[in-house]
Amino acid sequence: MQYTLNFNKDVLELKSIEKNALGVDYNTDYIVDGKLPILWVDAASETRTLTDSTVLFELVFNKIGNLNNEDISISSDITEVNAFDGNYNTVGIVKVGGTISESGVPTNSMVVYPNPAKADVTIKGGHVSTVQVIDNFGKVMKMLSFQDATNPIFQVGELTSGVYHLLVKTTDGKTTTLNFIKEK
Repeated sequence: MQYTLNFNKDVLELKSIEKNALGVDYNTDYIVDGKLPILWVDAASETRTLTDSTVLFELVFNKIGNLNNEDISISSDITEVNAFDGNYNTVGIVKVGGTISESGVPTNSMVVYPNPAKADVTIKGGHVSTVQVIDNFGKVMKMLSFQDATNPIFQVGELTSGVYHLLVKTTDGKTTTLNFIKEK
């Protein structure tokens, strides 16, 4: 996999990269521009399946300004955004997780359940205005609109089995990404 991790250099200063157990390669030449190109290939050039939520590495920043979740993003600015499966087919890379708190600990008060799901899912923990259901290739499979819904329930039975990402926008304009597994 490869991508460019962007961060707002006006509010974040990269201090260190830690817990890099998989040996992810990165190039610090672009840090002054708020960009960190990332590349990871299994050292033995073997296919490896990483479970969802596998931590590849941890970035430690010094906070030098007011921070929000959009201050960190993934792009093709320096390195194309690509990940490949065991057959060398391209698969999607999606930034997931909650917002970034003052302490640097991800927070996410929303949850999706049941997970795994067969027929429908519920989003608990916010005032939801829109939800996009996105497959692992980045394709939007469903777009749903709500009027300030708390605990909205919607059907996912028509989706094929696999991992899906929910891009949830709340009535206060905040965006959260949640993941769920669709079973047969």
